[in-house]
Amino acid sequence: QHDGHDARIGLPQQALSLGQTLSATCLGPTLLGLWRSEYGVSYGYGSAVALSAYLLWRDATGLAAVHLFCLMLYGMRLNLFLLWRELCIPRFREMRNRIEDRAVQQGGRLNRLPFIVTCALLYLGLVAPGVLVFKASVRGAQFGSGFRLALLGMYVGWGVAAFGDLYKSVVKAKEGKDAIVTGGPYALLRHPNYTGEQLLWSANFVAGLLAAATLHPVVRSRHTKHLLQGLHGFHALQSPKAILLTWLPLSALGLLGIIFVLMQATAGLEKRQREKYGEEEKYRSWFRKTWPGLALRSPRVTPESSI
Repeated sequence: QHDGHDARIGLPQQALSLGQTLSATCLGPTLLGLWRSEYGVSYGYGSAVALSAYLLWRDATGLAAVHLFCLMLYGMRLNLFLLWRELCIPRFREMRNRIEDRAVQQGGRLNRLPFIVTCALLYLGLVAPGVLVFKASVRGAQFGSGFRLALLGMYVGWGVAAFGDLYKSVVKAKEGKDAIVTGGPYALLRHPNYTGEQLLWSANFVAGLLAAATLHPVVRSRHTKHLLQGLHGFHALQSPKAILLTWLPLSALGLLGIIFVLMQATAGLEKRQREKYGEEEKYRSWFRKTWPGLALRSPRVTPESSI
């Protein structure tokens, strides 16, 4: 009984620590936006997702580890691509500097904090399904075919987005920055990088939702006590109600937020392409044969809003 009493005292502290740890992990890289405004939504984005997923992945097993590894892959791949693009393509450095100049004109660096905190909250919401999956796995959940299908969707979405970025970069390097990219994944999808991300994050949410449906109270035993002792200190076997009231709403917030951002970026790119290539038959033919993905109808577009 003494052991059980000690465990009950420790669990709320551990549960609070999990939220604090992941919140700090998402906020820390996003503070790069204080240095350069664009970094908070580029390197900050990729780093927050990858690092947060890693903190869970190091204790995960089975399908939970597969799920979290996809999030780690996403963040690492995004950061490497952004770094290569910034170092090797002058126009992206110029774009970064224009964004920073505009941000400086709008006030001091501390004025960026509300936006930075909002971004960090969005990134926490993107990782929240991983928390649900991890906690369900700790309880011994048996994930069914629906969960496996969601995992497949995540990896397919990741692959489509990554291949889209790579293919476009290669074509632009060979044919010039003004070339219309219509081959490879662009033969079916006008914006595979955005559409792939939409699929990845939607499947990520579905995986978390299915994991949440398996949550049930844990029966205290030597096994669960040993499990808790083997995990890093901030993991805890919260009650299902506590989990559902925290990580599930955060998951929904993350999905809605990132889908809105991607729809806005897709619509912005659609508008700029129409303005630039709209008179060319190659563009019009390609436009009729391809799907743009989910997009807003009336975007508010600036030259640097999305690539």
